[in-house]
Amino acid sequence: MSIRINFADVEELMALPGVSEKQARDIVRKRKKHGYLDMHMLSEILDDETSDLFGQIDFSKEDMADDNVVRVFFDPIL
Repeated sequence: MSIRINFADVEELMALPGVSEKQARDIVRKRKKHGYLDMHMLSEILDDETSDLFGQIDFSKEDMADDNVVRVFFDPIL
């Protein structure tokens, strides 16, 4: 299971083993304040027992929810 930390809601965050409702709400609150979360910000919320969850967390900031969409990047120099 992988959670997209910058898009997950409280219920999705609580699905991670060891993440309490308070921690999930703190994650959402901090993400709203800063616009995103990185590993350092998340470690301020999670305790040592849940820090092994980092391997299950996607920290990407872009919403790539629709994996079936082909993204084309235009290079104006060519």
